[in-house]
Amino acid sequence: MGNNTVTIGLEKYERLVAAEARCNILTDYTLRNKYSVEREVIASILGFELPGKAEEDE
Repeated sequence: MGNNTVTIGLEKYERLVAAEARCNILTDYTLRNKYSVEREVIASILGFELPGKAEEDE
């Protein structure tokens, strides 16, 4: 194997690690959930807000 090193900034690395953790949490939650996962739960776990109802209708 060769050198598999990638250089990125610390902030980017921290964001990628946090995103990976959120994806793992969402995977675990989904596998344990008996029914469909609500989009609000997905947004909450992944750390973003859904647009309001008024914004969706536009």
